[in-house]
Amino acid sequence: MPAADAPQPPRQQPSSRAAVAAIDRRFARRVLIVLLIGAVAAALWRIVDILLLAFGSTLVALGLNALAGLIGRLTGARHSYSVLAAAVFVISVLVAVLWIFGAQISAQLAVVSNRLPQAIEGVMSGNSLGELRELLQGSSLGGLVASVFAWGTTIAGVVAGFVLVMTAGVYIALDPQRYRAGFLALIPRGSTAIAEEALDESGLALRNWFVSQLLAMLIVGLVSMLGLWALGIPGFLALGLIAGLFEFVPIIGPIAGAVPAILIASMEDTTTLISVVALFVAIQQIENNLIMPLLSGRVAHMPAAIAIFGTLAMGVLFGPLGLLFGYPLAILANVLIRQLYVREIVGKDAELPSEAERRAEP
Repeated sequence: MPAADAPQPPRQQPSSRAAVAAIDRRFARRVLIVLLIGAVAAALWRIVDILLLAFGSTLVALGLNALAGLIGRLTGARHSYSVLAAAVFVISVLVAVLWIFGAQISAQLAVVSNRLPQAIEGVMSGNSLGELRELLQGSSLGGLVASVFAWGTTIAGVVAGFVLVMTAGVYIALDPQRYRAGFLALIPRGSTAIAEEALDESGLALRNWFVSQLLAMLIVGLVSMLGLWALGIPGFLALGLIAGLFEFVPIIGPIAGAVPAILIASMEDTTTLISVVALFVAIQQIENNLIMPLLSGRVAHMPAAIAIFGTLAMGVLFGPLGLLFGYPLAILANVLIRQLYVREIVGKDAELPSEAERRAEP
C-alpha cells in the first residue's frame, strides 16, 4: 500500500493574510502618529517662549480691536484706519508719559534699586525670614522668583519683547479674519461651527479681561503714586509704576507690586511702615470690592483658587512669561472647558462670556 501522505499545515487563507497586513498597517500608522505627536510636542516645548509672546500679541490685538471699535463708532473710519489710529494713540500716550516723567522715573528707579538691597538685607536678617529664604532657594517656587527678578533686570530683553509683541499685535489686529480663517482651515468640516463659536467666546472673554485689567493697572498705579507721595516715600513715582505694572498678574501681582514699597518703608520709622501697609491693603480692598466688579462683570467667572494655582503652575513650568500670561491662559482654558466639554460632551449648562456680557448689560 502506498504510504499515507504526511499531514500538511493548514494554509493561510488570502483573506486572513490581508487582515493581518491591515492590522500591521494600522499599528504602524498609530506608532507614526504617536511619534509625530511627540516630535511636535518636543518642538513646541523648545519654542514655548515664542508661543507665549504670540499669545501676548493676540491679547494686544484684542485690546487694539476694542479701542479701534470705539474709534470707528465715533468717526465712521474703516477698520484698518481705526486700528492704526488706536496704535498711534497708545504709542503717543507712552511717549508722552516718558517725555514728561521719564527723567523723574529713571532717577527714582535708581533710588529704589539702591535702597532695595539694603532693605532686603535688613528684613532677611531675622531668623524666621532667613529660614524662609533658604526654603525658597531650595524650591521650584524659589527658582521662579529668582528667574522673575533676573528676567526683570534684563532691560534690553524686556524692551525687545515688548516691541515684538506690540508689532505683531498690530498686524493681527489689522486683519484678524485671515488668522481666524487659517485656524478654522485646520478643523474638520463637521466641527467648524463649534470651533467658530469657541473662538468667539474665547476672544470675547480675553478681550473683556484685557481691557478691564489695563484700566485696573492705570487706577492702581495712579492711586499708589498719590498715596506714597502723600506719605513722603522716596521714589513714589517708580514704586507706583511698579505696583501698576504688577497689577497685570491678578491675585499674585498686587502682592508682589506692594513689596518694594513696603521694603523701602521698612527703612523709615514704624509709623511710615504701617501707613504704607495700610495704603496697599486699602487699595486692594477698593480694587476687589469696587473697581473689579465694575470692570470685569462681563468676564466669565474664574474661581480664585484655580486662578492662583493655575498662574503659579504656568510660572513654574514656563518662567516669567508663564507667570505673566498664566491668568489669561487659565481664562482661555476655563472658557474652552465650559463650552467644549461641559456643554458639548457632558450636556450640562455652563455660563459663557457672551451670556455673562448680556447679563451685565443694564
